[in-house]
Amino acid sequence: MELRKETAPARPGGRTLRKWAEWGMNALMGAIFACARFAGGMQPFGAAYAAAGGQALPAAMGAFAGYLILGGRTGLVSAAATAVILTCRMVLDGTAIAGKRWFYPACAATALFCTRFVIVESLRDFLLLLCETALCGGLALLLREGRDRRSPLSLWGRGAAGLCLTLAALPLQAGGFAPARVFAALAVLAAGCFGGGAAGACMGAIYGAGVDLAAGTGPCFALIWCVAGLCAGPGGRKDRLMAAMSFCTAGGVICLWLARESASAAPVAELFLAGGCFLLLPRGARVALETAFARAAGAGGKRLRPGASRTLLGISEAVGQLGAALDGLWDGAARDPGDLSTVYRSACETACRSCRRREICWQQEQSALKTMLADLADTLRSRHALEPENLPVWFRETCLHGERFCGAVNDAYRETLRREARLRREDAVRSVMSAQYESLETLLDSVAGRAGMGADYDPALEDRVRRVVRAYLPRAKTAVCLTGGRLQIDLLLPDERAGLSGDVETMLRSLRGALGVELLPPETVTSRQGVCWRICQREKWRLEVRSAVRKKEGEAVCGDSFRQMRTDDGRAILLLSDGMGTGKQAGEISGRALELVSSFVRSGCSLAESTSAVLPVLAARFTEWGFVTLDLLEVNLFTGQAALLKYGAAPGFLLREGRLTQFSAEALPAGLEPPGSQTPAAHLRLREGDRIVLMSDGVWENPDTEALLRDGSGLEGQALANALIREAARKGLSDDMTVLTATFTAAQVS
Repeated sequence: MELRKETAPARPGGRTLRKWAEWGMNALMGAIFACARFAGGMQPFGAAYAAAGGQALPAAMGAFAGYLILGGRTGLVSAAATAVILTCRMVLDGTAIAGKRWFYPACAATALFCTRFVIVESLRDFLLLLCETALCGGLALLLREGRDRRSPLSLWGRGAAGLCLTLAALPLQAGGFAPARVFAALAVLAAGCFGGGAAGACMGAIYGAGVDLAAGTGPCFALIWCVAGLCAGPGGRKDRLMAAMSFCTAGGVICLWLARESASAAPVAELFLAGGCFLLLPRGARVALETAFARAAGAGGKRLRPGASRTLLGISEAVGQLGAALDGLWDGAARDPGDLSTVYRSACETACRSCRRREICWQQEQSALKTMLADLADTLRSRHALEPENLPVWFRETCLHGERFCGAVNDAYRETLRREARLRREDAVRSVMSAQYESLETLLDSVAGRAGMGADYDPALEDRVRRVVRAYLPRAKTAVCLTGGRLQIDLLLPDERAGLSGDVETMLRSLRGALGVELLPPETVTSRQGVCWRICQREKWRLEVRSAVRKKEGEAVCGDSFRQMRTDDGRAILLLSDGMGTGKQAGEISGRALELVSSFVRSGCSLAESTSAVLPVLAARFTEWGFVTLDLLEVNLFTGQAALLKYGAAPGFLLREGRLTQFSAEALPAGLEPPGSQTPAAHLRLREGDRIVLMSDGVWENPDTEALLRDGSGLEGQALANALIREAARKGLSDDMTVLTATFTAAQVS
């Protein structure tokens, strides 16, 4: 489903120019990759790019041309392998096997091996061919992953592409300096600074080994760049200048240690030139590199605190459920003007196709026929059908198939009316979807704001926690944050076998005394950096929910639905819905509505945000599902703040010390509420012993409900719910009945 937006028409040549630019870029990259080579005549890079390039034809043509430019028997055979790879991509593209990530890399390796095998003359050539085949398959796989930004190997695939470009440009030198080696050193420095010492050392070893193999020398650059990239990691944690200085110093020392003559001056100068280019990188490039290496290292970061990424992931899943709820809602029929000329033309094609007077009516009597059809337009629009007696006398006397003509006109006009009805429904759906996307935009703006702020961080609080933890876990790293009012402590242990030097309960008692809050026992959370113990604050309050349900007589299922939830940030959620009608169908409708709301609540959204995202969907499904009432309660178990939202639901009640407070719905049922309308929530501060009672219409129709609530205020929650259901049934009410009682009490400390 697509929300269409009116925009200015694009210039016809702009898209074509961009298409040809992409085509030419793919061809140029294929030719450059084909020019890169290792020692021993290995040149698998063009074949790998032909298998993994963005566009099959230009990538393969560029690689084919590059191999032909190189010439020689090896170049001709590699060009033949490229043609085989292109054939595989053109023939098998779109099939199930082609969707496998390994398929095209395997095709490239197989094609290269089979075509190059004919020129193998010795055991050395055969071993080189095996190495070249393995390089071709692995490189093609990395290049394919580099095109997918969601892949965990995306960054390293782009690094492999950078290595190929470096090898292709390696013969270019100016004054003894190779620009390709400067670029390679810059890539190693960036990997060490933003990815850590391990990433820098790995990138340095790979790039250096590639340069050494291409030059046919010993492991010179591999050692220099590996050590330099390793030393750039610790310095990069502080600032870029420190990383560049560490990189240049370590690389220069290794160059001097390996020096046998003055020829070592060029690698040292290249290191310093790469360091200077790194310091001059624009801020946008630095942020992009840092983000790319952080994504490759995995989510979570150094502090294992719950951020907005979890909320965004939950919202993504919830939006997927909204899309499933809207599936099939839009017919997608093309727009049709619906004028009567189309109706008459269709009728003539049907009724007059085999008539022998067809040429006479359509040619000799064309003007008279058009006048007659125009005169019949008002009759057709008013009666929605034509009868033979409506036709002029002269036409009835000359037409051989008058009844068939009227029937064809009636059928074509009814089809036109159906199309127009579909178009009107599409317009209604467009307006509903516009409101849907506006509500999602507001929701995502709110989440983005929270993401920008991050979790609340208190340095003084973290310092107190760290002093206590250090006495029990000297090597643990501590992270403290406040999420939705809940205190969370993460202890990152460097070793899975690391244990407490004392008792766990002793450490928890020390933390409780230092912080003045109750804490839950630690939970083990897996992490890329080690074992994490997560200690969360215990809720100060709890919401004890009791329910009583009675289905309508003669029905197998109750048409009411309710949900009870607890969120990670310390909220208790209570949801009640009554579907239009009774029985199984009403129960399914109310259950769907609550599931949609629950999906957003589970992602971390508030009830107001969740309902604003779901209401347009319920409005769009009104003709199929009908309306549903929503009774929504949200309670913060740390502060006691509560919010009550009601959409067409029966009144809710607050019982406090024998007094009764009623909360009535100010909004229409979901599905009838106009899109974009703001429904104010009832906000209240709960006290210990307060009880909130929610009920469906089947119970509220009993006129004695309020009296029963006052008289039964001293009953337990379950007893009160049962009494309300029992009295409503005794009065002869037969609708679906549901009562929920939520008692607000202090949390029990074990």
